[in-house]
Amino acid sequence: MHRDTSPVDLLLIRHAQTHSNLTRALDTAVPGADLTDLGREQVARLAEDLREEPLEGIWSSPTTRARLTAAALAEPRGLVVQEREGLKEIGAGDHEMSVVEEHGSLYRQMVLDWLAGRLDRQLPGGEDGLAALGRFDAVVEEVVASGVDHAAVVAHGAILRAWCGARAAQLPAELPREHLLPNTGRVRLVGDGSQWTATRWDDVVLAPGAP
Repeated sequence: MHRDTSPVDLLLIRHAQTHSNLTRALDTAVPGADLTDLGREQVARLAEDLREEPLEGIWSSPTTRARLTAAALAEPRGLVVQEREGLKEIGAGDHEMSVVEEHGSLYRQMVLDWLAGRLDRQLPGGEDGLAALGRFDAVVEEVVASGVDHAAVVAHGAILRAWCGARAAQLPAELPREHLLPNTGRVRLVGDGSQWTATRWDDVVLAPGAP
């Protein structure tokens, strides 16, 4: 597990489907909604797809959906999921659990604004981009400092798009803007903490030979 100066292979994973995904509710608080039956099937497929991944550490948002997704990867490897508040979804603030389309549009536009560098944008009662990216940065720094070579982080669609858009090199801007991560969608990065290079965004391979 000791890396010395070798890069970290970091696999970022969006949680499986929840009941709030079906209703399009702005479900960003902990613990959040449970998985649907399809979501549990997605978790099983994810575990099978990643069966050969040499994961040495798994970190997760504390939401129910992320914990259940992460547990399917941790249990067969005898690992304990490291739950961290810093990996939770971007807060919807006063619009938490709203299914009003206007609120959803404001939330989505905020993420796009962050991707364009306008990190001061936030919803009423919510967090701005500097705060959200900063808390995610802190967990990634912990992953790097842990000494593992291969790690997985299970989090949420909006925070993964925003963080990768801000931190990952060689990631075409249109991918986090337009190619939304599906449930259990994955992003693979390689780096040492000071710089991350994206090698894969969901089904888009960015580096030849990338797993």
